[in-house]
Amino acid sequence: MRRFWQSVLLILMLTCLFVLAACDTGVDVSGAESTTANEITTLEATESTTPLETKAATEKTESMTETESQAVHLHVYDQKDTYNAYFASKANCTSAALYYYSCECGERGEETFADGEPVHVFDQENTDVDYLKYEATCQKAAAYYYSCKCGECGTGTFEVGTVKAHDYTASVVAPTCNTGGYTVYSCDCGYSYKGDQKQQTYAHDFQHQYVEHDGVLHGAYVCGKCSLEAIEHGNADGTLGSEANCKYYVTGKYYVTGGYINYGDYEIVIYGKGAMPNFDAEWRPLWHDYLSHAKKITIAEGITTVGAYAFYDSNSEAIVEYVISDTVKTIKTCALGLKTYKLVLGASVQRLEHNAIYYAIFDGTCRVYLPKSVTYIDNMATGTFFYEGSAAEFYKIKTRSYSDVVTLKKSFEGRDIYWIYVYVNAEDINDSGNNLNLGS
Repeated sequence: MRRFWQSVLLILMLTCLFVLAACDTGVDVSGAESTTANEITTLEATESTTPLETKAATEKTESMTETESQAVHLHVYDQKDTYNAYFASKANCTSAALYYYSCECGERGEETFADGEPVHVFDQENTDVDYLKYEATCQKAAAYYYSCKCGECGTGTFEVGTVKAHDYTASVVAPTCNTGGYTVYSCDCGYSYKGDQKQQTYAHDFQHQYVEHDGVLHGAYVCGKCSLEAIEHGNADGTLGSEANCKYYVTGKYYVTGGYINYGDYEIVIYGKGAMPNFDAEWRPLWHDYLSHAKKITIAEGITTVGAYAFYDSNSEAIVEYVISDTVKTIKTCALGLKTYKLVLGASVQRLEHNAIYYAIFDGTCRVYLPKSVTYIDNMATGTFFYEGSAAEFYKIKTRSYSDVVTLKKSFEGRDIYWIYVYVNAEDINDSGNNLNLGS
């Protein structure tokens, strides 16, 4: 009760002070209009509430003041801020980037404004001729410029399709008596290659004349076209004249002994067209005397048959290189009679008659390449064979078994073929895969 009267006394004192102050300043204290809502609330709280109630009333008054302030504020959306919070849309080829207007208080409006410049996006792959940079060539595919959806052309490019085939122009280089022929295929882009290889013709124009070697003058046959010097030349059948289809010539290395010219390391070349004549022990070829020191035997393009005993000499120990053209189809009896370590038959060889290559490879050290074209081998000799075709194709090759002609498969049946090694599907004489294992 004592506290109550103390509060009443305090209120009376404050009231008196307020009245006196108002009188001094000329403020009308009689009307409620001069008193703010906050003051009235404070007075009411002071006059009739406890300290706790007074505090609550004060907080209520502050809340009312803030609400009144908000109600009075009006948003004005005139701020052009380009923060992410106001971002509306990206720039494109017809419009710059768009942002929402905002109020100075930060509130975002609904209207937009443009900022920057329109931006083209060149991601369209349009192959209309308007966007063509260059047409396809033999070196590169056609290229077009990227474009924008609006049709604007960019600077970047993309390729369409593939390169064109080369447009070749053929230029034929004819073979000569000592050089091979070929065709050069050239494209305007600069690329070229050689094809249609042709063997040299070997058709020398030999004329007898005297030549000098190491101070020694001697007679020889010299080609008027290429100056090749031959020891001997003529028709393969021994006839005279120039009408024979098959011809030969012999060259060699010379050396001087006792004031005389001697030759060695002979190369015997057979050239012309068609089949060589067949020979035997009584009718020997004109080049027979050179076989004992021969180094190379060449059967030129155009020859179709290597005659019997053409290069056979049972007394010769010479080791020779054979060059057999792809026009040769038949090799007759004992035709290749000089030893060799490597024998590559031409791509068209079909028949190997009795002992056709036997004496060339008889000691088993020779490697022989057989093309798929081979259909008949009269008798297989000791050696290592590399066959272009498959095992099945090899076994179908015909051979002679006594008086009968049978397949190699039939001939090998029941026999221990330990002296012959055969590799099939071979690309050359160094291909050692796919051994038929005939001796197993």
